[in-house]
Amino acid sequence: MPLVESEDFRAALSRHPAGVVVVTATIHKRRTAITVTSFTSASMDPPLVSFYVKGESSSFRPLVEAEFFGVNFLESGQRTIAETCSRSEVDRFSPSAAWATGPHRIPLLKGATVHLICSREQVVGLGDHHLVVGAVTETRVMKSGRPLIYCDRSYVDLVDTRIVDHEFHQREEGEGG
Repeated sequence: MPLVESEDFRAALSRHPAGVVVVTATIHKRRTAITVTSFTSASMDPPLVSFYVKGESSSFRPLVEAEFFGVNFLESGQRTIAETCSRSEVDRFSPSAAWATGPHRIPLLKGATVHLICSREQVVGLGDHHLVVGAVTETRVMKSGRPLIYCDRSYVDLVDTRIVDHEFHQREEGEGG
């Protein structure tokens, strides 16, 4: 059976909203960072996470060679850093004030809502991408905030449905009483 064209597949998947993280690592004193929307939890026991990285990416080799990596959950106001870390041939660590150094010399993004520190467990080649699986060795919940979301090939703000539902229910209750 013939497979769909890659552009048709990409267009279909672009309609699926995804949280945005920046995965970081340091290998041989060289820092790397990449924007990822394929991040997911893989297991609760043991605590495992995973993401995909394209084999042609400049960040591919450093990420799969590093023993440890960090996952930075981006807040809705961090669109610029997501855009920067998704480009090649740019200094992803400028301005340096946006970054701190965590365990294992992992670059951690200031202002991220969560930092995960992970040890690389497995890398599996799948098509033109590789699945990277990491064991979570440390979590740092920094602050609450709206997550940065990527959908339909652009960054979007998440509407807090709890607030909308609460306001709707208050109106309903007030109207009938």
